[in-house]
Amino acid sequence: MKAILNRSQKVIAWLVLAVMVIGGAIGIYSQYPNMKTQANRWVGNFFESYSFLDSLSDGVQYLGFEMSGDIMTRDEVPSDVEYGGDWINLCGNDLDYYVKSSTGEKTLERDGVLLAQVLEGDLEISSEELKSQYQYVVAFEFDQEGKVAIKQIYGGDRVSTEQFLNDYDVFYNYQAKEMSMIFGVPKELSSHSFFANQLQYHLEEGYVIAVIPYLIVGTAIIVLITFIVPFAWFERLAIVRGLMVVPLELRFLFVIGTCFAVIGAPFLLIFTQSGYLLEAIDYYFGMNRAQWIVTAINLICWGGFIGVIMLHALYLKEFFIIGPWQMIRRHTILGQLIGLWRRPKVVTKTMVEEKVVIEEDPRVAVITSQLALFRDTLSEMKPRLEEVKGIDEVIEQLDSMMNLCDLNQPLQPVNVTKLISDTMVLFEERFASLEVKTRFPKEMIFVTSHEVSMKLLMEMLLGGIADEALPHSRVYLEMICEEQTAILITRSVLKDEVDVKLLAALEALVQQQRGVFESVIDGDLMKLTLKFKK
Repeated sequence: MKAILNRSQKVIAWLVLAVMVIGGAIGIYSQYPNMKTQANRWVGNFFESYSFLDSLSDGVQYLGFEMSGDIMTRDEVPSDVEYGGDWINLCGNDLDYYVKSSTGEKTLERDGVLLAQVLEGDLEISSEELKSQYQYVVAFEFDQEGKVAIKQIYGGDRVSTEQFLNDYDVFYNYQAKEMSMIFGVPKELSSHSFFANQLQYHLEEGYVIAVIPYLIVGTAIIVLITFIVPFAWFERLAIVRGLMVVPLELRFLFVIGTCFAVIGAPFLLIFTQSGYLLEAIDYYFGMNRAQWIVTAINLICWGGFIGVIMLHALYLKEFFIIGPWQMIRRHTILGQLIGLWRRPKVVTKTMVEEKVVIEEDPRVAVITSQLALFRDTLSEMKPRLEEVKGIDEVIEQLDSMMNLCDLNQPLQPVNVTKLISDTMVLFEERFASLEVKTRFPKEMIFVTSHEVSMKLLMEMLLGGIADEALPHSRVYLEMICEEQTAILITRSVLKDEVDVKLLAALEALVQQQRGVFESVIDGDLMKLTLKFKK
């Protein structure tokens, strides 16, 4: 039954780990469109930014000169005026435009069929056809003095755009007179084009800010789940158990490496959303595989992030379970070297005293030994006598008879303090992975009992605690001496559900010693109380 329980807990731990890693990675990757929306909200509209309006002004300047037939070379431009002739090479191919004079005698255009309809008044910017093709459209009109006015705009702010163009230090009032212009930024920009790159640069800061809430919320959820699931369940997994052996000094380097990985998270988002990652993979593997590879890279990176955060949470949980001193002793290189040189002792010294021997009737001992021999023989034959009814009842009757024999044994003062110390020394190997904290009175504590039975009780009690306790956790042993009663209290952290048969056997042995046994199980905490008359 216990093996089945352990296996089920191991399966649950694997399921929890898989759901966190796979589900979390898919959840974060699916939020990329929302992150782009949030990035736009953080950094503002690109078509109202200085970099875009500056390029737009260069376009107005260039087309104004071209319409006037007075194209100037770079050398001909005065030193206090920005040269716009490079505009056609940088971003002219990213913009569709249509320009006409007030008389309509001269026009310039680049894919400006729809735009010309807007400028002629045959089509409104609110048209669905226009919005489906362009993400930004603006129409200008220049008067006789070269002052600019915006007739229509979509995707940007009229006031800020108009003010920027009127304040721009170019030759509008000399060349761009009595003409109309309309520009449109297509929704689909060519890869690595000027405005495509400008748009990605504009969003980078927004991506960095947008990804932070997802990192914080994801980390909080992972830590919460890790702290809720019992530590022993994760420790059953071989991969987790191996990583938990990593020394504390290397864990600090691991923390630093994790911080650098978190800093790189926004860049993974930027490279994916900008298409740079897809383009690089497409160059080597082709487009049919590139999209799948990009998705796999993102899922692997985010899954690794979740797994690393979970491991850090387990490190922190282990710290709270075993305490700082045990963490230093067991998980630092220096502490492990000292542990190899000097193995920790559960009890450093034992007490020697004279034993008071009380004679008993030898016939009782003979009967008890014969009953014990018969019971052991019958227990060994039990698997071969499964079809025989009443075997368990016979064994229980034999136990009852042995208890009666024990009751006839003489009572004598038993030094419980020394008995516990001797038992701890006997079980030193079994307690090696635990930190034992004792709180005993200075004086020796004696109870009136059967020494053999009390010895058996202490071996079963302490041995059971050593087997049931979570490795690297603390075990507390406290002895309280009252006027007529001696009380032994044990506290420990369970690695699994407690063995019910162990508690039943302990209760039977305590009652045989005319004592009182109490057990309290609260989650993975176990408290046992044994009371004996002095």
